[in-house]
Amino acid sequence: RHHLVAGGHDRGAGVSGGSPAERGVALLQRDGGEQERRRERPVADALADLRESLRIRGADLLVRRGDPVAEALRLARETSCSRIYLSADASHYAQARERRFARECARARLELRVVDTTSMVPPGALAPTDRDHYRVFTPYWRRWQGVSPAAPTAAPPRLLLAGDAAPGTLPPLSE
Repeated sequence: RHHLVAGGHDRGAGVSGGSPAERGVALLQRDGGEQERRRERPVADALADLRESLRIRGADLLVRRGDPVAEALRLARETSCSRIYLSADASHYAQARERRFARECARARLELRVVDTTSMVPPGALAPTDRDHYRVFTPYWRRWQGVSPAAPTAAPPRLLLAGDAAPGTLPPLSE
């Protein structure tokens, strides 16, 4: 089975588990919006490092422009992927994108796995018992300080790239 790991300019994505024999595609989806332009410079080096790390292991970071959902589904079809991994996020944009992914993956009969890769504590996990959020920062901060981060997982020594899709160009360092 093949898997597509889809991440937008605002968040990456990761794979949890899986056999070393499974093939996958790592996708950076660029929409060209204002948020992306503001974030390009700080992430350009990290993306180049990610691409190099993937290449060392036999894969690559595929870069696409356009609608995140449409491009991810197109790439999943091109590479015969049966599952898409998407990073969970709390922003309004990300929540709407996740709902669209769910709808379109169901239509295309693709499995969608939303994984929490962007925060140490999932949104709402530290809410007080009588509300959905803290109204004062200090009680939240005290509670947050007691959270232990999950142990990082080791990178697999080898990754298999699904299909032969062109990698695309990383965003340039803007001046």
